[in-house]
Amino acid sequence: MSNYRTIVEEHIGRKLTKDEIVHHINGIPGDDRIENLQIVTKGEHSKLHKKMRGDSTMKRINLYIGEDQVSFIKNLGGLSLSEHIRRAIDAYIDELKGNKVSASQSKKVGELDA
Repeated sequence: MSNYRTIVEEHIGRKLTKDEIVHHINGIPGDDRIENLQIVTKGEHSKLHKKMRGDSTMKRINLYIGEDQVSFIKNLGGLSLSEHIRRAIDAYIDELKGNKVSASQSKKVGELDA
């Protein structure tokens, strides 16, 4: 059984029916925080994903990062790996906007102060 289904079942105090689907509101499958999980029917779930695919503000990307980076983030606990990465990207964009520095002028990870 998926971890998110168990989380929802424990939260509502009963087993989900076969007709109930758990939807990740923010579209990030690994973000199993209860506030990001919603019980919907199969039909509602299809409509939500169709709407999300039409939302040009959200894009799914493939990202390659080092195993040591993944391990470090996972050991922090709390948020999902995807949410940590999303927040880091948001902070990086805010920094670029605030400093009015282009991405090519910013420091690479290896150049950052320890």
